[in-house]
Amino acid sequence: MQQTYDEIFKTLGLQATQQLDPDKTLAKAPQDWRDTLRESLPLLPLSGQPDAQFSLRHEIGRGGMGLVHLAYQNALGRDVAIKTVHTGAISRDTENALLQEARVMGVVEHPNVVPVHVIGQDESGRPVIVMKRIQGVSWEAYFCNQAPVPSEDPMGFHLNIFLSVCNAMSFAHSRGILHRDIKPENVMVGQFGEVYLLDWGLAAALLDIPKIPKVSELVGVVGTPVFMAPEMTTGDNASQGIHTDIFLLGGLLHMIATGEPPNRGSSLFEVMSFAYTGQKHIYPDNVPNELIEICERALAHAPADRYKTADELKAAVEAFLSHRNSHQLVHAANERTQALTQAIEANEPDVDAHFAEARFAFMSALQIWRQNPAAKAGLQACLQTMIVFRTERGDFRGAMGLLSELPEADEALRALVEERAAHANAVEIKRAKIAYDYDESVGIHSRRWVVGLMAATFATAPFALDAMTSYPVPLPFRGITEVPLIFWANAAMLAFTPAIIAMNYFTFTRYRDHKASRIFALGMTWMFVLALGARTSTVWAQTSLVHAAAAECAIYSSGLIMLGLAIDRRLGRPGWWYAVTSLALVVFNGYPLEIFSLGSFVACTSFLYSGRYGIRPPWEPRESK
Repeated sequence: MQQTYDEIFKTLGLQATQQLDPDKTLAKAPQDWRDTLRESLPLLPLSGQPDAQFSLRHEIGRGGMGLVHLAYQNALGRDVAIKTVHTGAISRDTENALLQEARVMGVVEHPNVVPVHVIGQDESGRPVIVMKRIQGVSWEAYFCNQAPVPSEDPMGFHLNIFLSVCNAMSFAHSRGILHRDIKPENVMVGQFGEVYLLDWGLAAALLDIPKIPKVSELVGVVGTPVFMAPEMTTGDNASQGIHTDIFLLGGLLHMIATGEPPNRGSSLFEVMSFAYTGQKHIYPDNVPNELIEICERALAHAPADRYKTADELKAAVEAFLSHRNSHQLVHAANERTQALTQAIEANEPDVDAHFAEARFAFMSALQIWRQNPAAKAGLQACLQTMIVFRTERGDFRGAMGLLSELPEADEALRALVEERAAHANAVEIKRAKIAYDYDESVGIHSRRWVVGLMAATFATAPFALDAMTSYPVPLPFRGITEVPLIFWANAAMLAFTPAIIAMNYFTFTRYRDHKASRIFALGMTWMFVLALGARTSTVWAQTSLVHAAAAECAIYSSGLIMLGLAIDRRLGRPGWWYAVTSLALVVFNGYPLEIFSLGSFVACTSFLYSGRYGIRPPWEPRESK
């Protein structure tokens, strides 16, 4: 292909070794036949004439053949710009080119194209274009650092200018006009952000438009070599179309991305050969891949591979701009995620704050661009980090809630959370069961009734026994003992057996799921059995009644103290009183009935009144829940 272009280049009448001037546009002047109405242009006298409509001031711009002056329109009292052919380039061809440019600008009447107020000729017959006066700097000045970029976001600034140029070209294409020389030098940026696409001197028509040449009828190479599309380098203008301007717009994007035009070389031939062969473009590492993809499609060597319209290219750049904002949010979110990880590792208290900021930034990025892969991956990692953190802290409900927010389901993590939650739930159930089993308030009123009945029985029984001593031992039992007090004392103890059985039945029926109540019932039963053994020892071991009573009180003391340590500390009070009673029976053995009665009453009553524990006696009314 390189050899083929050598042959093509020889036919163009250009010098292969010519040093390249990046600012120079190659152009062919139009022929006289394209301006049949030139003689009909109105006369526009300039300053110096009595009837002058405009007063020329000073030069404000100069090109290859054109000269622009600031002028004052006397009738309307406004500043305008007047473009003429400068003295060194006056010819029929250059004057026709100037008029052709004016007509194109008239067809392409758009906010991003400088309005033409009127065209005419001065007193010497030279064509004059009166245009709106615009103030600003060339877009190229920003790339060359001749003017500071008025934004903290240079790429965003340049891309917004590019979008305005796309608007101008989209309208021009809709009117059947090609620009063919789109470059930063031909874009003016106003002081209030206005953007104007200038220099329509090489423009041509795709359709039959009066007084504007049709591109398929033109010959020769035109355009700026460093921005040329491949089809512009052959001189065959019939192959040019909207795709050609799309390539030129891609050149602007390449300039924004790299700071350099798309075609490289040190000479005119090298640059045009680069454009013709479609060599690979080079981009810095910091250029986003999405922008590179847009550039490469717009700069595709084959016209069919480029964007079909300027609007399509503009939409791609607008999407990139929105994605770019999304990427910026992802960058900030990644910083918050890193702070979250550090806070977790350092056990800092602001973990939730870091997580909330990171999640909000990721979700905002996805609202802007739902398909942002970096935002999805970042949100996934952020949520996974917090799920693990909450799982380790035992906040399984919070962890399960975050699992539902994951962009992609993580079954392994879900299984881990569910396993940990199930284990923690089992442990919690076990702890709750233990807490319930040993809850002192459960069954307290039943225990008080039992102890209250014991208090009443043990307090009155001794006096009842003393009264029963006047009755002899029934004849069938005299073989066991002939002492009425011993007989009736043992008989009273045995008579208490149904009450013990009833207590156990009640406890294991109503409180079968409460361990402390069951232990209490069993403890009371064993104390009754042991106390029965101590009392009957007066028969089978001939133990004195005083010693048997002391042993019985000692059994009650030890049993109640152990129950107090095991299930209900309130039971320790009567235990200690029974210990005192047992000791008193041994020391003051002359009053066994009185001491046993008084000691039992005090011991049991001490349990009934547990005021400092906030529990009312059973006979006092309880508040309804």
